[in-house]
Amino acid sequence: MAGKRPDGKVFASGASDGEVLDFPSIERGWGVTLDGKDPDGNSVTDATDGIPPMEWDNSLQHRIDSNILWLLQNALPEWAAGTWPVKSVVVNNDIVYRAVKETAVEPTASAGDWTALFPLVSLDGRYSQVSKNLADLDDKNKAKENLSLDKVGNYAAVQQGGGTGMESNKVYVGWDGEKLIVQVDSTAMGELFYGGHPPTAAQTGAYPQTGGNVGGHVNATYLSATQQANPGAEVQGTFIGWNESGGQGESDFINNRGGGLGGFIFRIVNSENTAETGRVTISGTGDLNTGGTLSEAGQRVYSPGNPQPQQDLSGYATTNWVYQNFITGMQIGARVTVSGADSSVVPQGAVGIASMTVNDDRVNQIVYAYPMYAVNGNWVNAG
Repeated sequence: MAGKRPDGKVFASGASDGEVLDFPSIERGWGVTLDGKDPDGNSVTDATDGIPPMEWDNSLQHRIDSNILWLLQNALPEWAAGTWPVKSVVVNNDIVYRAVKETAVEPTASAGDWTALFPLVSLDGRYSQVSKNLADLDDKNKAKENLSLDKVGNYAAVQQGGGTGMESNKVYVGWDGEKLIVQVDSTAMGELFYGGHPPTAAQTGAYPQTGGNVGGHVNATYLSATQQANPGAEVQGTFIGWNESGGQGESDFINNRGGGLGGFIFRIVNSENTAETGRVTISGTGDLNTGGTLSEAGQRVYSPGNPQPQQDLSGYATTNWVYQNFITGMQIGARVTVSGADSSVVPQGAVGIASMTVNDDRVNQIVYAYPMYAVNGNWVNAG
């Protein structure tokens, strides 16, 4: 059923003097008629044996009607000190607030317990009017800046459709948190590429700058390497690098042989690539082999396949003549021991080896031997 609007009349507002007396204890209620005490046990009136006098009843009815009339006149209550339940709506300093939780804090612009809803004064200066279509803004340029409309530029020059071959579909451009994406009607078209978000090599089919694998042939005016080659673990193949020695300025060719023997093969073929005209190989252990010649400073290196030319040695002694006429060996002959009177004399050509005293204080025994040399296979005493 529909309620009835109050008529604004206040009970006992026309009572005679003495017919309305303040109720002695609102908090205690009718119980105060039994003993005349408030909830704290303090005596506030005389007991009336449980029967309230007319003056108290008039006061209560007057109190209720006065409160209702105040609400009708004010609609929103003024804030007063005390505890307000969550969702309470109050007015404080001409601003309407709503409590976000039960609170006893006074509502202000910085009080987190309250949310400011709207002011009650100077509304024309606070809110834009629909009928004025933003013409009542104090600073239109600042408003455009706050809405980032100052960054749009010549927005009238950008539009969807209207060009040759264009459909009238709705095109959406948005930000997914990392990049710009496009959608046409309800169909997602994917990401946009731009300076801050360029495509990857994989997305364009290009060779990545940081390196990768190429499935076909690579043709280039030249290839260069500016860093050390680093094949990595379990990667076999041929690698070109630079400065592997750490500053010598050399070019490095690395063969990661994998499970094979390893090595390098350098082949030279004709212009039709139908015949091999030269080959140089380096084995996995570093052996070098060439089907051509090997030169040093323009001079071919001698080898069993390229021996030195024979010189004319007719004016020189032969090995056999030198063997027959020159000493080819030296040794000491058999030792000879001499005692007695001749013990102090070493024969001419012999070499004294030892002198001894045998049962005497004089030398009475010597040991000597003849040096021998070999000539033409015969040993001869040198003396």
